[in-house]
Amino acid sequence: MSYVAIEDFKAGLDRRRIRASGEPGSLWSLKNAHITRGGDIESMKAFVPTYSLPSGTFGLHSVRGRLFTFGSVASPSGLPAGVQYQRLQHSDGSTAMSGILDAENFDGKIYAIAEFDDGAIFHYYDGSRVTDWDTIAAAVGTNETVALYLSDKINSVYEYSASAVGDTITVIGQPGVSYTTAKSTVDNGGTNDQDITITNVQAAVEAVSEVRATGSFELVAGSEGEDNKVSSITVNGVEVLGSDVMWSDSNEFTAELLSQQINLNESDPEYTASFTGPTVTITAAAGTGVGPNGFVVSITTEGGFTVGSVSNMADGVDDVAALPQIDTAQIVGTFEAPDEFTITLDGVDFKCTGAASGTGRSLLTYKSKIYSLVLSIAYFCSVDSPTAWQSGTGYGNINFANQDEGSEALLALEVYQGSVGVFSRNNVQIEYVSADPASNSLLHSLRKTGTRAGRSVLAYGNNDVFYLDNTGIRSIRARDSSNAPYVNDVGTSIDTYVLDVIDAQTGGTVANSHAVIEPREGRYWLAIGETIFVFSYFPGSKISAWSVYEPGISFSDFATIGEIVFARAVDVIYAYGGPDGNTYPDAGDVTIEVKLPFLTGGKPGTKKSLRAVDIVSNQVWSVNFCFDPNDDSLVSESVYLEGITPPKGRPFVDGVSTHIAPNLTCSSGGHAVLSSMLVHFSDAGEI
Repeated sequence: MSYVAIEDFKAGLDRRRIRASGEPGSLWSLKNAHITRGGDIESMKAFVPTYSLPSGTFGLHSVRGRLFTFGSVASPSGLPAGVQYQRLQHSDGSTAMSGILDAENFDGKIYAIAEFDDGAIFHYYDGSRVTDWDTIAAAVGTNETVALYLSDKINSVYEYSASAVGDTITVIGQPGVSYTTAKSTVDNGGTNDQDITITNVQAAVEAVSEVRATGSFELVAGSEGEDNKVSSITVNGVEVLGSDVMWSDSNEFTAELLSQQINLNESDPEYTASFTGPTVTITAAAGTGVGPNGFVVSITTEGGFTVGSVSNMADGVDDVAALPQIDTAQIVGTFEAPDEFTITLDGVDFKCTGAASGTGRSLLTYKSKIYSLVLSIAYFCSVDSPTAWQSGTGYGNINFANQDEGSEALLALEVYQGSVGVFSRNNVQIEYVSADPASNSLLHSLRKTGTRAGRSVLAYGNNDVFYLDNTGIRSIRARDSSNAPYVNDVGTSIDTYVLDVIDAQTGGTVANSHAVIEPREGRYWLAIGETIFVFSYFPGSKISAWSVYEPGISFSDFATIGEIVFARAVDVIYAYGGPDGNTYPDAGDVTIEVKLPFLTGGKPGTKKSLRAVDIVSNQVWSVNFCFDPNDDSLVSESVYLEGITPPKGRPFVDGVSTHIAPNLTCSSGGHAVLSSMLVHFSDAGEI
């Protein structure tokens, strides 16, 4: 008896090929677990509910070993003792906060950007509003920037595609799906002429499959004899019969003969026929759609052959592709920073103020400055002065649209190799920055890559910056000692998986995807909705492996303190691994899923009789097998294995195939490890 030995699982998830062609040791599925430094599969820890937050609070951040949340009210009741609160007030003192866009630490204090119910955006340092941004926003803002900002907001929602040219936004929906459009404005600046002009450019059109036109006639009477026949049938003057057909036996049988002859005859265009009882139906050629509608069907008979109920060609329908609804929204009137603009699509409001369109919405602390992005411009404060953006030493801005194309709307900044990576949707620029702005310089530009999710961009180790690209998860790293950057295909093995998860999302989930480094083991996490992609990287063990956590929770924010990742979902803060960092799910709470590619034992052309299976583990695992690479949903009955099974005697498993795929699950709870696996089989002969 032979066996296939899976000695470790170092390769992790790999969806680059179909399951029938995967490499032994790689995994088709690995859920709720990750790969250890030794190449074992290890269960994820529990996400333990730790703090309950009052409503009206937003975000999650950590500084100096303390968790913070934010809001606009004076002091929310019910705040847990383990979480600090920072109040961020609107300039009018009353409008409620709607969210936190970004937060960074500077000199042990929090610099944050908050958005409010009226669409306004303000910067804060240590809870006080940074008023220099009022000046910047008023100088930057125009009707064009309002259009661009609203288009960015709309474009972040997966159901729509939006773009702005000048002061006009173009919104494109999903093919075949209609949506409602509305607008509103509020004058807060004194000149009440602001407006949004909505124009429907194209209505949504649902897809329609072609219907081929048909005509028909009925055989009424006839009798045996050479003179009783159909000598011609034409459609629009085109002969479709091609040869005489005698009446024979019955009207029904003769209808069959006529249909056969029409199908045998080659006409141009080609027509086909069928019969039901004494009725013959003529069908137009595929692809002709409405064209034959109205074509005259003419039947020539001789002798006592009689036909009736002749119907000309009709009911053809063209094949129509689904088309999206397209609308434009033009921002008009005198630009004033306090004015409010709202576009509503299917009941969802997209808001901004004139000033918000010129205010930075992302942050990076680096080299004694804070950087913030608005449109194509990166602004930076004075050296060691986070509230001074218009005076002092070293403040200024860089317009990245003047340095390379594709950087009109910047989304994220991150430290890279002693410089700063600046990300737009389709471009990444590497900028050397200094305390003296005159020394700033563009080092490199990477085109045709970027991100739609600013919070996915995160430095990983000393060399990489990970981010969610249009094609999957990518990283920027140095090619060689020259430090010239290139786009690394770190996520290639799971690209199809990532894109499937993205396609399943709705709303702004993808744009809000966010990343964190789990500090105890240094794993990169990227949360997209309820799915967390996990990267385990241990170069000393030659491990570079992906897996997936599915906690059943959509986390909006991550923060770390010491070795613990804290995650916020709605108004609950969870601690990964619990407050002690070492808590695992209880039995039945989480199921680890492991699916291997199909195994062939090096003989894909030889049938194998499965005999037994062994594992090296520390828990109870359920194991079944798929024997059909064309349908991996068909599986055998499960056997249950516990611990290290080779010394115990292996359970018998029956099945014959050229390709055998093991599936394992574990719901035991606690710390679960799967280290290796043996699949025993005997040859069953050549196929």
